Amino acid sequence: MLLGKDDDTVQVRVRGGGLVQRALLEVVESVRKLRAEHVLLDGELVVLDEAGQADFDAACARLRSALGPPVQVFVFDLLAVHGEDLRGRPLVERKQALARVLGRGDVTLRPVHVHDGDPTAMVESVKELGLEGVVAKYAGAPYQGGRTSLWRKVILRRPEKGWRVEEQRTWRTR
Repeated sequence: MLLGKDDDTVQVRVRGGGLVQRALLEVVESVRKLRAEHVLLDGELVVLDEAGQADFDAACARLRSALGPPVQVFVFDLLAVHGEDLRGRPLVERKQALARVLGRGDVTLRPVHVHDGDPTAMVESVKELGLEGVVAKYAGAPYQGGRTSLWRKVILRRPEKGWRVEEQRTWRTR
């Protein structure tokens, strides 16, 4: 989802472009509290269950109603700040700027941190936590909305006798 702030006006848009800020009042309030007067963030809306696992159905339900479990937005990119378009900048620069804008985040806006180097330990942690997988992005890449060849999603599945990579796909731009 895209989270935009222009002074006190906040908009929250889903991938298809629809506005959903009326259902996500806690997200609107967190974005409004950011120090930047103008900001555009890219992130993923999540509702976590009691075990700390993402509940996709609960997240979809929250897009339709302000009632229900609390949501979190894992913010992974900063597209603009203080009127400056950052989309052409390398990912590593946008992540640095995102850290300055979000800081440690809050209970609703959670920054997605960069792991640089060998992903083996991170993948092992993902397995231990029972999470779905990881996304890898090229550090020098400019921002491109949607699925591109500049990132990979590695989905992990847990068969009865250990983990395996079920799907590793690279998406190409059109």
